[in-house]
Amino acid sequence: MSDVGKNRDADRDAVMLTVRSALGKRGAPVTPRFPQRMPTDVLANNQVGISTLLLEIVKLGGFGRRVPDTDTLHRLLAELVRCEGVKQAALWSTPELNELSLNRVLHELGVQIISPGAERCQCSTCDLGVTGVDLALAQTGTLFLRTSPERPRWISLLPRIHLAIVEERALRGSLVQALAELRGEDMVAVTGPSRTADIEMTLALGVHGPSVLHVWAIAPKCRSSPSDD
Repeated sequence: MSDVGKNRDADRDAVMLTVRSALGKRGAPVTPRFPQRMPTDVLANNQVGISTLLLEIVKLGGFGRRVPDTDTLHRLLAELVRCEGVKQAALWSTPELNELSLNRVLHELGVQIISPGAERCQCSTCDLGVTGVDLALAQTGTLFLRTSPERPRWISLLPRIHLAIVEERALRGSLVQALAELRGEDMVAVTGPSRTADIEMTLALGVHGPSVLHVWAIAPKCRSSPSDD
């Protein structure tokens, strides 16, 4: 490392020690530790990538799980509605989500379905937003969601719970690859539940977005039967 780099690190550490002292904290600043990167070809389009993605989601404070079939998908959705007290839900209006019959299940559970084109006042009171996932980075747990009138960004941002349905085909090995595919498109990037921190690094969830994030990785069997909607 050059003398300039060493001086920069020393200055940074001195500033951090001053801040910690003012906050009544002791000890040296913690040096960031970066995880060892796996080869991108290992993380893209296979089960290792899905496992890594779901693990990262959990590390970020979300909930991730595999869903092997349609019956399990519908059972988990019913459990989510009951546990979270969901009264209103909004879903992307896409063929991929419609094929999973989530609208029907929610309706049978007594949940009011809010249209993707609803007025702002209705959007702000929605409990659950259900979206697909266009691209996903396993290493960081980041989800990319294209937006359109049928896939409005508010469904992933305003409800207090965001349920993202991801498939193996959405996995990409690198951020460069993902951004190249999304260049020029409107999209939302999601990395864990919404979180905000003050100067003392006290975290608060849900201040600027959903406080709860569920990511369910569905198997091809979930699409093996025709839609009931």
